[in-house]
Amino acid sequence: MTQTGTAVFDPASPTFHADRHAVYRTIRDEAPLLQLPGPVPTIMVSRWADVDQVLRDKVVRMRPVGAGAPPWLGDGAAADMFLGQMLFTDAPDHTRLRRSTTPAFRPRTIATLRADVETAVDARIAVLRELGSFDAVADLAEHVPAAAVCSILGIPEPDWPALIRGAVDFVTILSPLPPPADRLAAAENICRWYLDYFADLVADRRAHPRGDDDFLTALIAQQEAGAMSGNELLVTAHSVLNAGFETTMSALANGLQGLLSDPAQWSALAADPGLAAVAVEESLRWEAPAQLLTRYAPEDLELPSGTVPAGTAIVVAAASANRDDRRFDDPDAFDLARTDTTHLAFSAGRHTCIGAHLGRMELDIAFRKLAAAFPDLHLVAGGEAPREPNPVFPTLRSLPVATS
Repeated sequence: MTQTGTAVFDPASPTFHADRHAVYRTIRDEAPLLQLPGPVPTIMVSRWADVDQVLRDKVVRMRPVGAGAPPWLGDGAAADMFLGQMLFTDAPDHTRLRRSTTPAFRPRTIATLRADVETAVDARIAVLRELGSFDAVADLAEHVPAAAVCSILGIPEPDWPALIRGAVDFVTILSPLPPPADRLAAAENICRWYLDYFADLVADRRAHPRGDDDFLTALIAQQEAGAMSGNELLVTAHSVLNAGFETTMSALANGLQGLLSDPAQWSALAADPGLAAVAVEESLRWEAPAQLLTRYAPEDLELPSGTVPAGTAIVVAAASANRDDRRFDDPDAFDLARTDTTHLAFSAGRHTCIGAHLGRMELDIAFRKLAAAFPDLHLVAGGEAPREPNPVFPTLRSLPVATS
C-alpha cells in the first residue's frame, strides 16, 4: 500500500475493488506521480497527458536491459511464458516477434473473418432468443472472440472452452504488481497447461501443415528458419489467443454494462445502428480491459506532472487516464453522444495492441446485431455484476440481462 496525503493505492483493498475509479480520481488530483513500493523505485502515472507521453516515448522501455521475469514468478512455466511474451520485449526482439504475428491480424485476414464473426454472433443470438434472460458474459461475450481467434489458430472447437477458461488465471503473470500466492499458484498451473497444449498443437501442425495461408503453419516455418526460439513459438501462438480473446471479451461485457446502465443509450443504439462505432470506442474508454501497464525509464523522463528519474519502473494507469476530467467532459458517463472517442485502452506507440482492428470489428458487429435483435434488452433488477479481484484485468464475471 502507498499513501500520499489522502491518495492511496492498495490493490488488495476492498475499497479499491468497490470503486477503482474513485481511487484513481483521488490519485490523479493529489499524486499524479505516486510513489509505489518495489524492488526498484516505482511510480504510478495516472493523468492522460502523462500516460499518453509515457506510452509514446521512444526512449521508454518495457523492461531494463537484460532483466528477467519478475522474481515473484519464480523459474517455472509462468516465467517461461513471461519471457517469451512479445508484450514485454523491446527492439530488436519486439520488432522480430511482432513481425511474426502480423499475418494473423492484417486487414485481409480480418476482412476474411468478418463473415465468420457475423455467423458466430447470429448463432449466439439464436440461442439467446430461446433463453430470454441470460448472462451476457458466459452466454455471449466469451463466445464471439473465441470463435474468431481460434479460427485464426486452427484450434478444434471442442478445445475452445478449456483454452478460454484459463485466461482468468493466465493474466495474473501480466501484472506489474506481486499477486497473492493463490493467484500465482493458479497462474503457474495454467501456464504449464498452455505450454503443453500448444506444444501438442504445434507438433500436430508440423506433421500436418495446412499451407501458406495457415497462420500457425507459417509461424512454425519462421521458427524452423531461426526467426524465433521454440519457447517463443509456443508463447507467441498463445499470445495471439490471448490478444484476440481477453480484451474483446472484456470490452463487449463492459460495453453492454455501460449501454444498459442507461436505457436511453441502448435505445439510441437500437434506433441508429451507425452508433455502434461510437459504442465500441466509448466501451474501451469507459472501462479499459487492461487497466495497468508496465514501462521503465532508462533515463530521466520529463512529464507534464514532473520528472521520472532514470532507473524508475512505471506503472501506467491507462484506465485512470481514460477518465481524466482534464481530457474528457463528464468522463465517468457512458455517452454515445461523445464526440471525442480517443482512448488508451489499446496502449499507444510501438506497443499498440496488435489485435485492435480485429477487436473493433467484433465489437461493432456484436453491438449492431444485439441492438437490432433485442431492442428491449435490459439489466436484471438486483442482478450482481461482480468483477475479478485483479487490478490489471478486473474482468466482469457475470452480467445478468433479460430480453423482455
